[in-house]
Amino acid sequence: MTQLVKRLGTGAAILVGLAIAAGLYTKTQPKTLETHAAIVDLFGTLHTLDATISQQALAARHGLTPHYDALTQSVLEFQINLDALDQELAVRAQGTAELAPALTALRVDADERSNAVERFKMQNSILKNSLYYLPLAGQQVIDDVEGAPERSPAAPVIGAAVSNLVQMTLAQNLLGGQAERENVERQVERLQRLSPDVPEAARERYELLLAHANTASRLQQVVDPIVRDEVMGTPVAKNLSHLERLYTDQFHAAIEEAGWYRSVLYGWSMLLLAALLAAAVKLRSVYANLERLVRERTQKLDEALKELWGEMELAKKIQTALVPQRFALKDCEVAAVMRPADQVGGDYYDVFDVGGVEWVLIGDVSGHGVPAGLIMMMCQTSVRSVLAANPNIGPDELLALVNRTLTQNIERLGEDKYMTISALKREPNGSFKVAGMHQDLLIYRAKSGRVDQLLAQGTWLGITTDIRELNPVRSVELEPGDALVLYTDGITEARRQGEMLDVEGLKQAVLAHGREGAEAILGGILSTLADYEIHDDVAAVIIKQREPTRSVEESAA
Repeated sequence: MTQLVKRLGTGAAILVGLAIAAGLYTKTQPKTLETHAAIVDLFGTLHTLDATISQQALAARHGLTPHYDALTQSVLEFQINLDALDQELAVRAQGTAELAPALTALRVDADERSNAVERFKMQNSILKNSLYYLPLAGQQVIDDVEGAPERSPAAPVIGAAVSNLVQMTLAQNLLGGQAERENVERQVERLQRLSPDVPEAARERYELLLAHANTASRLQQVVDPIVRDEVMGTPVAKNLSHLERLYTDQFHAAIEEAGWYRSVLYGWSMLLLAALLAAAVKLRSVYANLERLVRERTQKLDEALKELWGEMELAKKIQTALVPQRFALKDCEVAAVMRPADQVGGDYYDVFDVGGVEWVLIGDVSGHGVPAGLIMMMCQTSVRSVLAANPNIGPDELLALVNRTLTQNIERLGEDKYMTISALKREPNGSFKVAGMHQDLLIYRAKSGRVDQLLAQGTWLGITTDIRELNPVRSVELEPGDALVLYTDGITEARRQGEMLDVEGLKQAVLAHGREGAEAILGGILSTLADYEIHDDVAAVIIKQREPTRSVEESAA
């Protein structure tokens, strides 16, 4: 009887010991590392998508993406990953006073941002439509006003005002400041006052142009706050980091608690040593596997980065090879420079002789980087091909043919790009025929010591397939000592203490060095830019007219 009681007591003690050991062992396993890794991966994915949404919204706002599919997909993926995180944290949130409210707050903020993205897409689409319409519509109104049978004496004033309205509206869209908005409003009011002088045949397009300008000005003030405050300025990132911190703290607390129970378990019974060793081996294996995965992913990332930089360097070499290194214009000094903001840039210039005809071109693809550089190379190749077939073509005809090819290629690439360009053809008498919508031409006049400004007229490349008759041809004549300055907006938009260099600042630099040679004028411009912050590609071409050379027969005569 006594032996039976002892055995029963021993059995009960063993069972109690095993039960306690099992309970302690349970306490040492707060959750699996696989589950923790999955949650950490979800947090990382959500952080990446949050930053991507802001970047894609900003790119869509400034026309760097042709559609909203990527932005919509990123918002959808954020919601999907947030749902997955919600499921993973659901059990842990029930026993925590902070985790559940933080998760709810994050979901509310994410839903509000999703609604803001939808409103942004709707309003920005209308804004982009008006902005794309403005340049072509402005030129059509000018043509209608100046070509009307009952041409009004105020036609030149109306044409200049329309051109200024288009430029001011585009400037407001790019800069978005109070001053730019007020400029557009004043210009619209001025054009409304000029409405009685508009020919009847042009009135409908005239009113439509004003309506689009008003729409673009108004929606810029709607779209930018949505992007800044409701998409990029939402507390999603802050709440996501807060939720991650709460989870991490809870996880670390659980790990610490498990460590305490593990210490008790070790002292409780050496009989569980084998099981504990097995658990330790398993734990070590998991950590080793994680380290291996990290090493493999790091190695793949390094290989991808090396490949990417290699491709970027190749693209830079190709672009550099396409830029002319030697210039030859009869009776002229020529100096030029091109400095891309990235490894590859979208600025373009060319100076060459084909079939005895001298040509000078300069242009700028919207944005910079690899897509802009690719389109720039397409343009250079197309220009050379067209002129090789017909060197005597007019500059307006050249741009019309190049535009057709460029527009089709941009559509195939799926890029929302356009290109400003000016084409100059040298006439036998030494003058230049100019066409294209790029930056205004600056001309230093040696006799008067002043800098003239020839306003750019025409349309961009890549907007519409047919631009015939949209680029008027004008003539520029240079006297000995005169200098023609061609440039891209990377120069005039350089900033110092918040203020742009602008065309007036560039004029002052040209005026200061105008009596010197082409290289000295270019050096003076670059020296001026040394004090400025430059955020875009920079290109410039300086043409200095020398005294015409005379042939032997002319000298003898």
